[in-house]
Amino acid sequence: MLLPLAVLVAAAASQAASESSGGQERAELEERLTGPQKTRTALVIVHLSSFDAYADQAEDMGDDLARGLIYVFEHDRDLLIILDQGREPESRNMKAIRESLDDRIGRGLPTIIEWHDENCEIEDLPEPFDDPWEWLEMWLPPLLKKNGVTKVLVGGVWWYRDDSSGCVNHVEKILREWTVGKGGFLESVTVDRGLVGEDEAGDPQ
Repeated sequence: MLLPLAVLVAAAASQAASESSGGQERAELEERLTGPQKTRTALVIVHLSSFDAYADQAEDMGDDLARGLIYVFEHDRDLLIILDQGREPESRNMKAIRESLDDRIGRGLPTIIEWHDENCEIEDLPEPFDDPWEWLEMWLPPLLKKNGVTKVLVGGVWWYRDDSSGCVNHVEKILREWTVGKGGFLESVTVDRGLVGEDEAGDPQ
């Protein structure tokens, strides 16, 4: 039996609307997982293994930083890059941080973990490098560019409010050399003060 033309038209319109809705939902999901194609943010956490040393000094603020890191690892869908010395976790909080990071990876959220230790031996570095920061400067900006990153948030341990030292400060300075204003590709580089361990356990507000 032939269906009336009006029924066929309505069915086609319904199918088109369904496909359009499904396509939009897929696009929105992809954007949430990978970030917008023209503006992608990455969070760089510097020297995760140093958390234990910070927690020993910072006491309650160590708990605050642990909660912040765990929340981000569990919920943030932007690209996460961890610079880590690879030390075994000692504190309860550090073990919980590691577990949340493993869970994040298991759920397929975008995560890159790279070894970096400012106190490493020269023989631990690839030739011809004899400085861990020069080596980092060689590969971290290209890694960000390869992954389409245009905005960077930096957290981790240690951060100095006066910018006199600190590994977080050092990474920030390296990345600022790659901002658009200096002929690079990064639109912004910002320290997330809610995700840093400040030297001497000061108030990171």
